Amino acid sequence: MSARPAVDVDTAGRTVSGRTLENLPTFDVHEVAKPLYAYVGALDLALERAQSVPAQVRTIPAQVKGLRGDVAARVDVVTERATAVYSQLTARGERLVSALRRSPAAEQLG
Repeated sequence: MSARPAVDVDTAGRTVSGRTLENLPTFDVHEVAKPLYAYVGALDLALERAQSVPAQVRTIPAQVKGLRGDVAARVDVVTERATAVYSQLTARGERLVSALRRSPAAEQLG
């Protein structure tokens, strides 16, 4: 690795390593600051949303009481659907196995 050349700053002559300050590359300070602004904005949004958490937490017990009956009803519906699907799959599988047993290939094996 090569060593980086030293930068000579001459404030009296307004030069940096032989270049005048007027012909140094420029950049837009606002563009450079955008990531910082985004970070500060995200932090502000997080704090704003966090302020509503205590109020939401206080409503949880009432929501849970309301869900008890709803959950029981939904469990019944899901159980009925699962039982119906299981019955349909059982019938389908039974038909397929019966058809395979009656096939010419199965008869040749048996």
